[in-house]
Formats: sequence, structure tokens, C-alpha cells
Amino acid sequence: GLPRLGEKVHPYDKYYSVYNSLTGAVRPVRLKGTEPAFIDYVAVNGASSKGSLQKVIQHTNTLLKVFRTVTDMHFFFVYLSEYSFASCEKPIIGDKFSSRHGQKGVCSQLWPDIDMPFSANTGMRPDLIINPHAFPSRMTIAMLLESMAAKAGSLHGKFINATPFANSVKEEDKDPKEKDKDPKEKDKDPKEEDKDPKEKDEDPKEEDKDPKEEDKDPKEEDKDPKTRSVVDELGPMLASYGFNYHGTEVLYSGLFGTEMQCEIFIGPVYYQRLRHMVSDKFQVRTTGRIDQITRQPIGGRKHGGGIRFGEMERDALLAHGSAYLLHDRLHSCSDYHIADVCSLCGSLLTATVIKSDPQKKAKREMLGLPTVRPQKNFACQACKTSKGMETVAMPYVFRYLAAELAAMNIKLELRLSNKSELPASKE
Repeated sequence: GLPRLGEKVHPYDKYYSVYNSLTGAVRPVRLKGTEPAFIDYVAVNGASSKGSLQKVIQHTNTLLKVFRTVTDMHFFFVYLSEYSFASCEKPIIGDKFSSRHGQKGVCSQLWPDIDMPFSANTGMRPDLIINPHAFPSRMTIAMLLESMAAKAGSLHGKFINATPFANSVKEEDKDPKEKDKDPKEKDKDPKEEDKDPKEKDEDPKEEDKDPKEEDKDPKEEDKDPKTRSVVDELGPMLASYGFNYHGTEVLYSGLFGTEMQCEIFIGPVYYQRLRHMVSDKFQVRTTGRIDQITRQPIGGRKHGGGIRFGEMERDALLAHGSAYLLHDRLHSCSDYHIADVCSLCGSLLTATVIKSDPQKKAKREMLGLPTVRPQKNFACQACKTSKGMETVAMPYVFRYLAAELAAMNIKLELRLSNKSELPASKE
């Protein structure tokens, strides 16, 4: 049957079954993964003796109606069924968040609401505290504009165009006035041309008005939408409600109740929770599968593998002075291997097992003599003796490296501390 909407399904639980009308076999389908989920969406597409059926189940009430219609129409075959799952998890340390401007970050600490700082103007406590060093590196200036625009818009109850240029709405309001002035100025131009001698007499008067006009120029430039920035438009909107012109506020410590010495930029920003959560990424391994070639633990969370211990982790342990821990991680708990090495020629790949002669063993048993067993079970093929064979512990991947180099006609020679010497020739 079909699963119910809102039903909680655990890993490896059956949430629907497939019935084969020819063989009569029922094949259950189980939930994959490691986390429980809820049935969020069910869609059925099938056929009956009276035609096709396409139903999308969105509520539990419609689920019963679909079942009734299925029985009434003698529904006997399902072409396609779609399901979607939803999971509800609280944010914890390590979960990832991001704004709509790519300013992503990881939750590093969860504080009680009573310990969070509060604003001196509104008494509000922030939901999220961001390190200001995140902005120079990623240069998400639009996030700062969104914060100021959302703060000003929420106070005035208006929609604000957070473009980096001047507000286009205010420009359109001033454009018709400027257009109305243009024809008047054009009409005055011919009159002024006719009054050329008078203008010469008015020159000293105009010179007297120049300093006054110079005082008005910077104010007019500030009002010009072409030279005004978004901050100059949003700042007065914040200041009209008693907030700082640049969006900063004075906060008080939630622990001590004292005023914080620095002003903090605060405002509403749309944030979204990303799919990268600790509950889906944490990885633990004690013992498990190993790779057949290197004999090292496999990787991957799904296969029960381990986390790669790379060069940077190695450098961290060396700098910390814990060399024995490095030996434990990379050798004892990884691919510990015991190999027989010939100390005479330094070869790692020429050791072979010594097989006892069955005829000699049978003769000694017939004569009642004790059977002689070799002192060492391995001998070197190159030196043809077992005198210099030594047992050495090494990572198995080192043996694999020696075999790879031997395939390229490169001999890897080991020099042991207790090296034996070949017997002198009798010549």
C-alpha cells in the first residue's frame, strides 16, 4: 500500500510495497540512509479499466478519497508513484548557514537567549552574530545594503529598492520638474541674447551673488540623485526614527549588563539553512573493512570507512611533539605488516618458503632419527640461503611500493642495523 502523509519512517523501514499480479510476490521498499524522515508528498499515476488515474495526495483526508476512488474504478495497475521526505532537525554546533549573498558560515556556539546582548534602543536581541572579518574577504557589500534597507523599510513600512545606485523612484519624481524647467530656460535664452548690453551692467551684481551660490552648490549636489549613494538615502530614514545614520547601535552585555564599548552594525537579513549538517557528516570507525590492495582502511561514511590522515595532520602531530601517536595512527592502526627481509642483499621481495624434503623426512623416520626442521621457514632466492633473513615490521603499502618499483626495473634495497655477511668463498 501507500504510506500515510506525516508518518515517521526510520532507516530500513518499509514505507510501501510492490505487488506482482503474475507471480503473486510482494516486494517491500525500505528507506535508505541513516536518519529518520517524514512522508511529505505522495503522487500516484496509474491506469484502470475505466481509464487513467492521476492523483496527487497532499493531505490525509484526500488520501482516503483516493483509496475510495481506486476501489470504485477497479484500479489494478500503478505506472508511477513518487514520494518526498522531510526531516525536522534543530540547529546544532557545526551546521551551516548562508545569506542570499553567498556569506556562508558554520555555527560555532549556541548561547541562551538571556545571555545574548540586547539593543539600547529597542531591547531586541540578535538571532545571529557574525564576525566582521567575513566581509572584507568575501566582499558581500550587498548584504550590508540589505540590512540597512530592510531596517529602514520595516520602520517606514515601505518596499525599498536596494540597488547600489541612487533610488530610481526618487529620480523619477524629480525628472518631470527638471523637464519643466528646461523649456523655460530655453525661452529665456533668446531674451538674454537681446539684453546683452544690460547683462554687462549686471555683471558686478552677479559677481556679488557668486559666493552665495557657491555656498548652495554643495547642498544641491547632495540632493542630486546622481551624486547621492544608497547610504545617503537610507540614512535619513533611519535617523528619522531615532536610529544611527549608518545602521549601528549600542548593545549591552547579556552577562554583565554593562554597555559594550564598540558600536555594532545590526539589522534584519534573510538567512537560509544549508543541507550541510553535522548529523549527516559525522563519521566514526573502530574496526571494519580494508582495501584489498593497500590493506589500509577504506574511506567513505556509507561503507563504514575512516577519515584520511593527510600531510597536514601529520605536520600537526610532528609540531605537537607526539611522534609516537603518529606511529600509532599511520602504522599500528592502519596497515601493520610483518615482512621477511634479506639483510645480505637488502631485498624485500625475494623471500620464499622453505619446503622440507619428504624423502629425507621418511628415511629419518624409518631409521628412528628425529626429523630435522629448518631453523627459519624463509630463504632468499637471490642469495640462496636463510642465514640473513630477518623479520621486520613495516606498513604494507611500503611492500606494495617495492613491487611497483620492481615492475619498472628499479630495485629497492633495505639496510638493516643487524646486517649479516655472506660466508667467505673457499677459493
